[in-house]
Amino acid sequence: MACVQMACVQAVWWHGRFQGNGTAPIPHPPSRQGVRAQPGPPSGWVASPPWARASGWPPRLGQPCRGPTCHRMPPTCRVLATLGARRRGRRPQAATAQAAASSHWTSLDMTPSDAPDLVLVERPEPGLAIVTLNRPQALNALSSALRRQLRRAIDTLNADGQARVLILRGAGRAFCAGLDLKELQQRTQSAAAPAADAGGSPAFLGDAPNVAGSIVGFDGPLIGLVQGAAITGGFELALLCDVLLAAPDARFADTHGRVGILPGSGMSQRLSRRIGIARAKEVSLTGNFIDALTAERWGLVNRVVPHDELLAQGLQLARDMLELPDAMLRGYRQLIDDGFAGSQTAGLALEQARARAWHSAHADGVLAGGGMAALQQRARHTP
Repeated sequence: MACVQMACVQAVWWHGRFQGNGTAPIPHPPSRQGVRAQPGPPSGWVASPPWARASGWPPRLGQPCRGPTCHRMPPTCRVLATLGARRRGRRPQAATAQAAASSHWTSLDMTPSDAPDLVLVERPEPGLAIVTLNRPQALNALSSALRRQLRRAIDTLNADGQARVLILRGAGRAFCAGLDLKELQQRTQSAAAPAADAGGSPAFLGDAPNVAGSIVGFDGPLIGLVQGAAITGGFELALLCDVLLAAPDARFADTHGRVGILPGSGMSQRLSRRIGIARAKEVSLTGNFIDALTAERWGLVNRVVPHDELLAQGLQLARDMLELPDAMLRGYRQLIDDGFAGSQTAGLALEQARARAWHSAHADGVLAGGGMAALQQRARHTP
Protein backbone atom coordinates (compact mmCIF):
# COMPACT_ATOMS: atom_id res chain seq x y z
CA MET A 1 0.00 0.00 0.00
CA ALA A 2 2.88 2.35 0.81
CA CYS A 3 4.34 1.76 -2.66
CA VAL A 4 1.00 2.55 -4.26
CA GLN A 5 0.69 5.76 -2.23
CA MET A 6 4.22 6.80 -3.19
CA ALA A 7 3.45 6.13 -6.85
CA CYS A 8 0.27 8.20 -6.51
CA VAL A 9 2.16 11.09 -4.91
CA GLN A 10 4.72 11.01 -7.70
CA ALA A 11 1.97 10.85 -10.33
CA VAL A 12 0.15 13.86 -8.90
CA TRP A 13 3.43 15.75 -8.48
CA TRP A 14 4.55 15.03 -12.01
CA HIS A 15 1.22 16.05 -13.55
CA GLY A 16 1.36 19.29 -11.60
CA ARG A 17 4.99 20.01 -12.34
CA PHE A 18 4.48 21.23 -15.90
CA GLN A 19 1.13 22.94 -15.42
CA GLY A 20 2.93 26.25 -14.81
CA ASN A 21 5.00 28.19 -17.26
CA GLY A 22 7.56 25.42 -17.62
CA THR A 23 10.52 27.78 -17.42
CA ALA A 24 11.88 26.90 -13.95
CA PRO A 25 11.83 23.21 -12.96
CA ILE A 26 10.30 22.49 -9.57
CA PRO A 27 12.72 20.51 -7.31
CA HIS A 28 12.26 16.75 -7.29
CA PRO A 29 10.47 15.08 -4.37
CA PRO A 30 12.60 14.51 -1.26
CA SER A 31 13.13 10.85 -2.15
CA ARG A 32 14.53 11.86 -5.54
CA GLN A 33 16.80 14.78 -4.68
CA GLY A 34 19.73 12.88 -6.16
CA VAL A 35 18.14 12.96 -9.62
CA ARG A 36 19.25 15.93 -11.72
CA ALA A 37 16.40 18.33 -12.51
CA GLN A 38 15.46 18.40 -16.17
CA PRO A 39 14.50 21.63 -17.97
CA GLY A 40 10.77 21.94 -18.38
CA PRO A 41 9.12 21.64 -21.79
CA PRO A 42 6.95 24.46 -23.19
CA SER A 43 3.96 25.64 -21.22
CA GLY A 44 1.10 23.17 -21.13
CA TRP A 45 3.17 20.11 -21.96
CA VAL A 46 3.40 17.04 -19.73
CA ALA A 47 5.97 14.28 -19.86
CA SER A 48 7.06 11.16 -18.03
CA PRO A 49 9.41 11.45 -15.02
CA PRO A 50 13.01 10.49 -15.78
CA TRP A 51 12.88 7.64 -13.30
CA ALA A 52 9.82 6.04 -14.92
CA ARG A 53 9.73 2.28 -15.23
CA ALA A 54 9.95 0.65 -18.64
CA SER A 55 6.24 -0.24 -18.73
CA GLY A 56 2.99 0.30 -16.91
CA TRP A 57 2.43 3.46 -14.89
CA PRO A 58 4.13 5.88 -14.99
CA PRO A 59 4.59 5.90 -18.82
CA ARG A 60 8.01 5.42 -20.34
CA LEU A 61 10.24 8.47 -20.80
CA GLY A 62 9.22 10.38 -23.90
CA GLN A 63 5.69 8.95 -24.08
CA PRO A 64 2.93 11.55 -23.72
CA CYS A 65 0.78 11.37 -20.61
CA ARG A 66 -2.83 12.47 -20.79
CA GLY A 67 -3.15 13.26 -17.12
CA PRO A 68 -5.99 11.86 -15.01
CA THR A 69 -7.60 10.24 -18.05
CA CYS A 70 -4.45 8.32 -19.00
CA HIS A 71 -5.26 4.63 -19.44
CA ARG A 72 -1.91 3.71 -17.85
CA MET A 73 -2.78 5.35 -14.52
CA PRO A 74 -4.07 3.00 -11.78
CA PRO A 75 -7.58 3.88 -10.51
CA THR A 76 -6.34 5.17 -7.14
CA CYS A 77 -3.74 7.39 -8.80
CA ARG A 78 -6.36 8.63 -11.28
CA VAL A 79 -8.61 9.76 -8.43
CA LEU A 80 -5.77 11.55 -6.65
CA ALA A 81 -4.55 13.18 -9.86
CA THR A 82 -8.09 14.36 -10.64
CA LEU A 83 -8.36 15.90 -7.19
CA GLY A 84 -4.97 17.53 -7.68
CA ALA A 85 -6.05 19.02 -11.00
CA ARG A 86 -9.26 20.39 -9.46
CA ARG A 87 -7.34 21.80 -6.52
CA ARG A 88 -5.22 23.74 -8.99
CA GLY A 89 -8.40 25.14 -10.53
CA ARG A 90 -8.25 23.10 -13.73
CA ARG A 91 -10.45 20.42 -15.18
CA PRO A 92 -8.80 17.01 -15.60
CA GLN A 93 -8.46 17.57 -19.36
CA ALA A 94 -6.80 20.97 -18.98
CA ALA A 95 -3.30 19.65 -19.65
CA THR A 96 -4.29 18.13 -22.98
CA ALA A 97 -6.28 21.18 -24.09
CA GLN A 98 -3.55 23.57 -23.05
CA ALA A 99 -0.92 21.53 -24.86
CA ALA A 100 -2.96 21.59 -28.04
CA ALA A 101 -3.62 25.30 -27.80
CA SER A 102 -0.07 26.37 -26.96
CA SER A 103 1.91 24.44 -29.57
CA HIS A 104 4.75 26.69 -30.63
CA TRP A 105 5.00 27.58 -34.32
CA THR A 106 8.16 27.61 -36.34
CA SER A 107 8.77 29.19 -39.73
CA LEU A 108 9.41 25.70 -41.11
CA ASP A 109 6.08 24.00 -40.50
CA MET A 110 3.63 26.79 -39.75
CA THR A 111 0.49 27.25 -41.74
CA PRO A 112 -0.72 30.78 -42.48
CA SER A 113 -3.55 30.46 -39.94
CA ASP A 114 -1.05 29.66 -37.18
CA ALA A 115 1.22 32.62 -37.87
CA PRO A 116 1.29 35.86 -35.94
CA ASP A 117 1.00 39.12 -37.84
CA LEU A 118 4.42 39.23 -39.48
CA VAL A 119 3.19 41.76 -42.04
CA LEU A 120 1.01 44.74 -41.13
CA VAL A 121 -1.08 46.68 -43.66
CA GLU A 122 -2.35 50.17 -42.89
CA ARG A 123 -4.48 52.44 -45.05
CA PRO A 124 -4.07 55.90 -43.50
CA GLU A 125 -5.51 57.77 -46.48
CA PRO A 126 -7.50 56.92 -49.61
CA GLY A 127 -5.24 55.50 -52.27
CA LEU A 128 -2.32 54.89 -49.89
CA ALA A 129 -1.22 51.69 -48.17
CA ILE A 130 1.65 51.14 -45.75
CA VAL A 131 3.08 47.62 -45.58
CA THR A 132 5.30 46.94 -42.57
CA LEU A 133 7.53 43.91 -42.07
CA ASN A 134 6.73 43.10 -38.46
CA ARG A 135 9.42 40.77 -37.16
CA PRO A 136 11.65 43.27 -35.35
CA GLN A 137 13.13 40.74 -32.90
CA ALA A 138 14.76 39.02 -35.91
CA LEU A 139 15.53 42.24 -37.81
CA ASN A 140 12.59 41.40 -40.10
CA ALA A 141 14.41 38.39 -41.54
CA LEU A 142 12.51 36.76 -44.39
CA SER A 143 11.22 33.51 -42.95
CA SER A 144 8.91 31.37 -45.05
CA ALA A 145 5.96 32.56 -42.97
CA LEU A 146 6.83 36.23 -43.45
CA ARG A 147 7.26 35.78 -47.20
CA ARG A 148 3.90 34.04 -47.43
CA GLN A 149 2.20 36.86 -45.56
CA LEU A 150 3.97 39.53 -47.59
CA ARG A 151 2.95 37.90 -50.84
CA ARG A 152 -0.62 37.59 -49.62
CA ALA A 153 -0.71 41.25 -48.51
CA ILE A 154 0.57 42.54 -51.85
CA ASP A 155 -1.79 40.28 -53.79
CA THR A 156 -4.71 41.58 -51.73
CA LEU A 157 -3.75 45.18 -52.45
CA ASN A 158 -3.45 44.35 -56.14
CA ALA A 159 -6.84 42.67 -56.18
CA ASP A 160 -8.91 45.37 -54.50
CA GLY A 161 -7.41 48.16 -56.62
CA GLN A 162 -7.87 50.78 -53.91
CA ALA A 163 -4.19 51.37 -53.19
CA ARG A 164 -2.50 53.57 -55.78
CA VAL A 165 0.76 54.18 -53.88
CA LEU A 166 2.44 51.72 -51.52
CA ILE A 167 4.97 52.41 -48.77
CA LEU A 168 7.18 49.51 -47.67
CA ARG A 169 9.08 49.66 -44.40
CA GLY A 170 10.40 47.51 -41.57
CA ALA A 171 9.46 47.59 -37.90
CA GLY A 172 12.15 48.17 -35.29
CA ARG A 173 15.76 49.02 -35.98
CA ALA A 174 16.19 47.37 -39.37
CA PHE A 175 14.50 47.35 -42.76
CA CYS A 176 15.17 43.67 -43.49
CA ALA A 177 18.13 41.41 -42.69
CA GLY A 178 17.47 39.07 -45.63
CA LEU A 179 16.61 35.39 -45.50
CA ASP A 180 16.21 33.76 -42.11
CA LEU A 181 19.59 32.04 -41.83
CA LYS A 182 18.48 29.77 -38.99
CA GLU A 183 15.66 28.47 -41.14
CA LEU A 184 18.01 28.24 -44.11
CA GLN A 185 20.46 26.14 -42.12
CA GLN A 186 17.73 23.77 -40.94
CA ARG A 187 16.47 23.28 -44.47
CA THR A 188 19.96 22.77 -45.84
CA GLN A 189 20.67 20.09 -43.22
CA SER A 190 17.37 18.29 -43.84
CA ALA A 191 18.23 14.91 -45.30
CA ALA A 192 14.78 14.54 -46.81
CA ALA A 193 14.85 17.85 -48.68
CA PRO A 194 15.35 17.58 -52.45
CA ALA A 195 17.94 19.72 -54.18
CA ALA A 196 15.29 21.77 -55.95
CA ASP A 197 11.54 22.02 -56.17
CA ALA A 198 9.36 21.66 -59.25
CA GLY A 199 9.90 25.29 -60.17
CA GLY A 200 13.67 25.01 -60.07
CA SER A 201 14.07 27.01 -56.83
CA PRO A 202 16.41 25.61 -54.16
CA ALA A 203 14.43 23.47 -51.75
CA PHE A 204 15.93 25.17 -48.71
CA LEU A 205 14.13 28.37 -49.69
CA GLY A 206 10.90 26.63 -48.75
CA ASP A 207 7.54 26.55 -50.42
CA ALA A 208 6.82 30.27 -50.02
CA PRO A 209 5.87 31.94 -53.29
CA ASN A 210 8.17 34.43 -54.96
CA VAL A 211 7.49 37.76 -53.28
CA ALA A 212 9.28 39.76 -55.98
CA GLY A 213 6.74 38.72 -58.59
CA SER A 214 3.85 40.11 -56.53
CA ILE A 215 5.65 43.37 -55.81
CA VAL A 216 6.56 43.85 -59.47
CA GLY A 217 2.91 43.19 -60.31
CA PHE A 218 1.77 46.15 -58.21
CA ASP A 219 1.01 48.79 -60.84
CA GLY A 220 1.51 51.87 -58.67
CA PRO A 221 4.61 53.59 -57.27
CA LEU A 222 6.34 51.83 -54.39
CA ILE A 223 8.21 53.95 -51.83
CA GLY A 224 10.76 52.21 -49.60
CA LEU A 225 11.72 53.59 -46.19
CA VAL A 226 15.02 52.10 -45.08
CA GLN A 227 16.46 52.32 -41.59
CA GLY A 228 19.22 50.10 -40.29
CA ALA A 229 20.24 47.04 -42.26
CA ALA A 230 18.98 46.07 -45.70
CA ILE A 231 20.95 42.91 -46.40
CA THR A 232 20.79 40.50 -49.35
CA GLY A 233 17.09 39.54 -49.59
CA GLY A 234 16.22 42.78 -47.79
CA PHE A 235 18.43 44.64 -50.25
CA GLU A 236 16.51 43.01 -53.09
CA LEU A 237 13.24 44.20 -51.55
CA ALA A 238 14.63 47.73 -51.46
CA LEU A 239 15.64 47.49 -55.13
CA LEU A 240 12.04 46.65 -56.03
CA CYS A 241 10.97 50.10 -54.81
CA ASP A 242 10.59 52.99 -57.24
CA VAL A 243 11.84 55.53 -54.69
CA LEU A 244 14.02 54.95 -51.63
CA LEU A 245 14.33 57.23 -48.62
CA ALA A 246 17.00 56.28 -46.10
CA ALA A 247 17.70 57.14 -42.50
CA PRO A 248 21.31 58.07 -41.60
CA ASP A 249 21.87 54.62 -40.06
CA ALA A 250 20.78 52.75 -43.20
CA ARG A 251 23.32 50.33 -44.67
CA PHE A 252 23.15 47.95 -47.58
CA ALA A 253 25.01 44.74 -48.36
CA ASP A 254 24.79 41.86 -50.82
CA THR A 255 26.05 38.72 -49.08
CA HIS A 256 24.79 36.15 -51.59
CA GLY A 257 28.34 35.18 -52.47
CA ARG A 258 29.45 34.86 -48.86
CA VAL A 259 26.47 32.65 -48.01
CA GLY A 260 27.07 30.56 -51.11
CA ILE A 261 23.87 31.08 -53.10
CA LEU A 262 23.09 32.98 -56.28
CA PRO A 263 20.41 35.68 -56.15
CA GLY A 264 16.95 34.83 -57.33
CA SER A 265 14.99 38.03 -56.81
CA GLY A 266 16.78 40.46 -59.10
CA MET A 267 19.97 41.51 -57.30
CA SER A 268 22.32 40.70 -60.20
CA GLN A 269 20.24 42.75 -62.65
CA ARG A 270 18.57 45.56 -60.74
CA LEU A 271 21.57 46.73 -58.72
CA SER A 272 23.76 47.31 -61.78
CA ARG A 273 20.99 49.28 -63.46
CA ARG A 274 20.63 51.39 -60.32
CA ILE A 275 24.25 52.28 -59.51
CA GLY A 276 26.23 51.14 -62.55
CA ILE A 277 27.85 47.82 -63.34
CA ALA A 278 31.27 48.58 -61.81
CA ARG A 279 29.87 49.64 -58.46
CA ALA A 280 27.41 46.74 -58.49
CA LYS A 281 30.30 44.31 -58.94
CA GLU A 282 32.14 45.93 -56.05
CA VAL A 283 29.13 45.57 -53.77
CA SER A 284 28.21 42.01 -54.76
CA LEU A 285 31.66 40.46 -55.13
CA THR A 286 32.94 41.77 -51.79
CA GLY A 287 29.83 41.60 -49.61
CA ASN A 288 30.92 44.88 -48.02
CA PHE A 289 28.41 47.30 -46.55
CA ILE A 290 27.72 50.70 -48.04
CA ASP A 291 26.41 53.41 -45.74
CA ALA A 292 23.53 55.79 -46.32
CA LEU A 293 25.61 58.72 -47.58
CA THR A 294 27.46 56.50 -50.06
CA ALA A 295 24.15 55.04 -51.20
CA GLU A 296 22.84 58.55 -51.79
CA ARG A 297 25.97 59.58 -53.67
CA TRP A 298 25.78 56.49 -55.88
CA GLY A 299 22.11 57.03 -56.66
CA LEU A 300 20.87 53.97 -54.79
CA VAL A 301 18.61 56.06 -52.54
CA ASN A 302 16.88 59.30 -53.47
CA ARG A 303 17.88 61.09 -50.29
CA VAL A 304 18.89 60.65 -46.66
CA VAL A 305 16.50 62.13 -44.11
CA PRO A 306 16.55 62.25 -40.29
CA HIS A 307 15.28 59.08 -38.72
CA ASP A 308 12.34 60.74 -36.99
CA GLU A 309 11.22 62.30 -40.29
CA LEU A 310 11.48 59.15 -42.41
CA LEU A 311 7.81 58.17 -42.30
CA ALA A 312 6.56 61.77 -42.52
CA GLN A 313 8.58 62.47 -45.65
CA GLY A 314 7.50 59.16 -47.17
CA LEU A 315 3.86 60.06 -46.56
CA GLN A 316 4.29 63.50 -48.09
CA LEU A 317 5.96 62.02 -51.15
CA ALA A 318 3.04 59.60 -51.52
CA ARG A 319 0.53 62.44 -51.23
CA ASP A 320 2.34 64.35 -53.98
CA MET A 321 2.10 61.32 -56.25
CA LEU A 322 -1.57 60.81 -55.44
CA GLU A 323 -2.33 64.26 -56.85
CA LEU A 324 -1.91 62.78 -60.32
CA PRO A 325 -4.95 61.18 -61.92
CA ASP A 326 -4.93 57.44 -61.50
CA ALA A 327 -4.44 56.60 -65.18
CA MET A 328 -1.60 59.10 -65.50
CA LEU A 329 0.14 57.88 -62.34
CA ARG A 330 0.12 54.26 -63.45
CA GLY A 331 0.71 54.91 -67.15
CA TYR A 332 3.64 57.29 -66.71
CA ARG A 333 5.38 54.97 -64.25
CA GLN A 334 4.93 52.05 -66.63
CA LEU A 335 6.29 54.07 -69.53
CA ILE A 336 9.47 54.86 -67.59
CA ASP A 337 9.96 51.24 -66.57
CA ASP A 338 9.28 49.81 -70.02
CA GLY A 339 11.57 52.29 -71.73
CA PHE A 340 14.39 51.70 -69.25
CA ALA A 341 14.20 47.94 -69.83
CA GLY A 342 15.36 48.39 -73.45
CA SER A 343 17.74 50.60 -75.35
CA GLN A 344 17.34 54.36 -75.43
CA THR A 345 16.34 54.23 -79.10
CA ALA A 346 13.62 51.69 -78.37
CA GLY A 347 12.53 53.70 -75.36
CA LEU A 348 12.15 56.90 -77.40
CA ALA A 349 10.07 55.08 -79.98
CA LEU A 350 7.92 53.61 -77.23
CA GLU A 351 7.41 57.07 -75.72
CA GLN A 352 6.23 58.50 -79.04
CA ALA A 353 3.80 55.66 -79.61
CA ARG A 354 2.25 55.87 -76.15
CA ALA A 355 2.10 59.66 -76.26
CA ARG A 356 0.06 59.57 -79.44
CA ALA A 357 -2.27 56.96 -77.99
CA TRP A 358 -2.68 58.89 -74.76
CA HIS A 359 -3.35 62.25 -76.37
CA SER A 360 -5.89 60.84 -78.78
CA ALA A 361 -7.77 59.29 -75.86
CA HIS A 362 -7.46 62.13 -73.32
CA ALA A 363 -7.00 65.38 -75.28
CA ASP A 364 -10.53 66.58 -74.61
CA GLY A 365 -10.26 66.11 -70.88
CA VAL A 366 -6.82 67.56 -70.16
CA LEU A 367 -7.96 71.14 -69.75
CA ALA A 368 -11.61 70.47 -68.93
CA GLY A 369 -10.66 67.94 -66.30
CA GLY A 370 -8.87 70.53 -64.22
CA GLY A 371 -5.33 69.46 -64.96
CA MET A 372 -4.13 72.93 -65.93
CA ALA A 373 -6.01 74.55 -63.03
CA ALA A 374 -4.43 72.12 -60.57
CA LEU A 375 -0.98 72.88 -61.98
CA GLN A 376 -1.52 76.62 -61.59
CA GLN A 377 -2.82 76.16 -58.06
CA ARG A 378 0.24 74.13 -57.11
CA ALA A 379 2.56 76.69 -58.66
CA ARG A 380 1.03 79.47 -56.56
CA HIS A 381 1.73 77.51 -53.36
CA THR A 382 5.26 76.44 -54.25
CA PRO A 383 7.86 78.50 -52.34
